[in-house]
Amino acid sequence: MKRLNRESRAKIRQIIQIFSKIPNSIISQGEMPDNDRMLAYFDLKHKEQINGGFINRFMFAPNEEGDIVYIYIWGKGIEQHQVSLLNQMTFCGIPLYKVTLEEGIIDPYLIAYVET
Repeated sequence: MKRLNRESRAKIRQIIQIFSKIPNSIISQGEMPDNDRMLAYFDLKHKEQINGGFINRFMFAPNEEGDIVYIYIWGKGIEQHQVSLLNQMTFCGIPLYKVTLEEGIIDPYLIAYVET
């Protein structure tokens, strides 16, 4: 099973530190299997909605070497996230080469393709 390597996990920890500075927010994180790979994710929530849904979910998918190759983003303000990513072509310092808005079963989501 493909898993994120040490460097990729360090990048995710740095990103979580950035998002944890947002006022009145909390971060929850974990991993989930997806076919032949293990995805890491974190959810950004408002403190008032601890038991409710997330504001945004950020999910990171590895390649064979464990490098981050895809970042999936769900939740509120998805169109604004898309514009921001397309304008900068980076996500928290991670260079991107493509960003697409996909129609999900319930809600749309973004796929950010990471330059490797």
